[in-house]
Amino acid sequence: GGSVTDGTKAVGLCLEQGITDVKMFDDFTVKKSFFDPPHYEHTGKVRQVAVPTTLSGGEFTPISGVTDLSIPHKQGYMHPLLQPQVVVFDPAITVHTPEWLWLS
Repeated sequence: GGSVTDGTKAVGLCLEQGITDVKMFDDFTVKKSFFDPPHYEHTGKVRQVAVPTTLSGGEFTPISGVTDLSIPHKQGYMHPLLQPQVVVFDPAITVHTPEWLWLS
């Protein structure tokens, strides 16, 4: 679901920005508002292809939420290039998604 999509966005951010330590994430959190322009550069060299098996909708946003265990709550990350470049919908891969997850 959305956690996998957000996690993949976070991995992309790590690869793009050379993040190798949890504390390095602090430089990339949303400072004021998700509507403000990003305060860091993104080259677009690392992009995501999403193949969702749920209806989370996270594959259509440039926002990622990652839990910071030191706080503990989610921190937001946003850059237009964090949004997946391609979203592939294949009903065949959703046959094993539990009904309760579809209905949640």
